[in-house]
Amino acid sequence: MRRVVALVSVAMLLAALLPATVANAADSTHLRLTRTGATASFAEVQGGLWVFTEISASSEASRDVVTGPLVWINQFASELDENGEPAAMVWSIDGSTTDFSMTIAAQQASATVNVPAMPVDRCDAFGSCEQQTIQIDAAFAAMGPVQHSHQRAIGAISHQSKFLYNNVGSYRFATATVTVDGVGYGPSTGPSDADIYDTKTGTIDVNLAKPGHQAALPAGVTVYDTTETPTGRRVGQSMFANWLSESDGVGRNTLLAASSNRVSTKGTVINLTGLGYDEQVYTIDENGDPTIVSDTFSGDSGTATTVAVDKFLDTGTLVGATIPVTSCTYIDDEVLCVDSVVQASGQWTGVGALTKTYDGSTAGTAGMLVIIYHNQSWHRSATATATIDGVTFSGLVEAFVDRSTTGFHEVHHGF
Repeated sequence: MRRVVALVSVAMLLAALLPATVANAADSTHLRLTRTGATASFAEVQGGLWVFTEISASSEASRDVVTGPLVWINQFASELDENGEPAAMVWSIDGSTTDFSMTIAAQQASATVNVPAMPVDRCDAFGSCEQQTIQIDAAFAAMGPVQHSHQRAIGAISHQSKFLYNNVGSYRFATATVTVDGVGYGPSTGPSDADIYDTKTGTIDVNLAKPGHQAALPAGVTVYDTTETPTGRRVGQSMFANWLSESDGVGRNTLLAASSNRVSTKGTVINLTGLGYDEQVYTIDENGDPTIVSDTFSGDSGTATTVAVDKFLDTGTLVGATIPVTSCTYIDDEVLCVDSVVQASGQWTGVGALTKTYDGSTAGTAGMLVIIYHNQSWHRSATATATIDGVTFSGLVEAFVDRSTTGFHEVHHGF
C-alpha cells in the first residue's frame, strides 16, 4: 500500500541516523524521531499526452541528528496508442532538493509545498537529458477523517545486525494540485492518490555485532514462534549478463537474464520461469553524445527448455528461450514500435569466490498478522557467452549466477 510512503524506511534511517562509532559495538543503540510530510502520485491526460506526476515532501527530526528536509519529483509524459493507453515516452523530469518550504495545517487538513529552485534532469524521447532549474508548487487538501497507523517490525541482516522499529502516526487522504515550471497538473482524483501524514513517535533500537559474532535481539523483544514448518518456501536460481560494444560510431548495449523458481505453499507447488531481454542501439556523435536508434525490451515472461545453475555456481545454462519483446525504432521525431519474439541460449561460467548472505525479517500489523521471512543466497561473478537471434555475444560488462532459498510463514491473531 502507499501507506508505506508515510512510514519511515528502516534501511534508509539506519544509514542516515546510525552513528559511525557503533559500527562494531554490541550495545543497543536507541534512536527517536518524528517525520511529517505530504505525497502525491497521479496520472491524467493533458495536451493529448498521458502525464504521470509523483511528488514527496518530508521533514524528519531526530534526537541524534538535525532536522532533515527532502522533496523530490518524478514526472513523465507518454503518447497514447489507438486504445487510449500510454505508449512511448515523450519527455520526463526528475530531481530532488533540501531547499524548500512546507506548511501543514492542524489535523493535517491541508499542506503546501514551495520549491523556488528545483534542480532537475529533463529528458526527451531519445534519452537526451539536460539539467535545468525550475519552480515547483504543490497544494494538498485533506478529504475524509484522520486515520491512525501503528507499525512494528523486527529485522536482521546476515546475523550481524538486528533492529526493532516502532512508530505511531496519523494521516489523511487528500487531493493534490502540482504546478511544475508554470504548468498546472491535477487535482488528483483517486481516493488514495495523495496524503498528508505525521509520524508522531518513531523509534529504532539497533544491535550490531563484531565480525564473526551474531547480534542479539534488542532487549525485551520476543519474536513470535518460528519452530513451525514454514507455510511457504521458494528455491530459485538466476543468471544475468550485460554486453556493451561500440564500433564506427555505433553502440549496442545488450542485456539477457533468466531465472527459475519453485514455490511451494501448503502442498501447492508452482514452477516459475522468468526471462528478460533488453537491447539499445545508438549512434555516437563527434562530442561523444549518444542518439538512440532502436530499443528492444521484454517483460518477465517467456518459455525456455532449460534454465539451470549448478549447486556450486560453476555453470549456468539457458537453452531454447523464446522471449516476447517490443521493438521500437526512432526516426527523426517518429517512433515505430512492433511486437515480436527473441530466441536465445547462453552459457555462464562462475569465476572468483562465492558470496553467501543470510537475512530475514519479522513484520506485524497491529497485532493481527505476523509474517516471518528468512533468506539464504549464494552469489558468484561469471563470464557469459550467448547466442541471440543468431548473433553471438561475449566480452561482457557484467555477469553473475545466483542461487537462493526463501522460507516464510504467517501467524494470524484476532481473525
